Amino acid sequence: MNASNPVKLNLGCGLQVPQGWVNIDSSMGVRLAKMPVLRSMLSLIPTSSKWLPNKEWSSNVKWMNITRPFSYADNSVDVVYSSHTIEHLTYEEAKFVFNESMRVLRPGGVIRIIVPDFGEIVQTYLEEQKKDPALAAKKFLTDTFYFEIPIPNTFSGLFKFYFKRKNNHYFLYDKPGLQHQLENAGFRNISFKAWGESAIPNISEIDIPERFNRAICIEAVKP
Repeated sequence: MNASNPVKLNLGCGLQVPQGWVNIDSSMGVRLAKMPVLRSMLSLIPTSSKWLPNKEWSSNVKWMNITRPFSYADNSVDVVYSSHTIEHLTYEEAKFVFNESMRVLRPGGVIRIIVPDFGEIVQTYLEEQKKDPALAAKKFLTDTFYFEIPIPNTFSGLFKFYFKRKNNHYFLYDKPGLQHQLENAGFRNISFKAWGESAIPNISEIDIPERFNRAICIEAVKP
């Protein structure tokens, strides 16, 4: 790792934008943060409308679609980090992200991924089924955001649907499945981590403890 000035990518950062990281997101709000005049105009619309993209973005965010080739050269990045983003991609899209991460990372570079734990979610479903079998499936689907919401038939509803649909989960991983994805991309020294446990220095600057609840944290190295 480049100790003097490491390049650390925070993929799908949302509003978690620590200093010292390249915070990357593809949300419309990121673009709004770069356009103060438009952002000011949109701020006049009541937040109760609930159909605008989030306007409270920091300017410390870079817009990039991670399902397209990363705008980084081969072997130019020290760390790739992503917390609760990969599950919002299809299996093939995630495979692309891992392959691109392998390409841009320097040898010895570290990738750290946090996603919901499908195994624990299923276990919770089975426990709920014992307590309230009639509503266990409904609770499971509500908790996982797994299925797409129905396409609305109003303009404001369609607008919200377009900007909010990325909140849905398109794939859920268990530990063997996530490890398999990283191994196929070429990563080695794969291990599962707890909050604050990492080969990445000062990981507590970006890790959020609550995101480790019923979640998998996996870390691996580019050979």
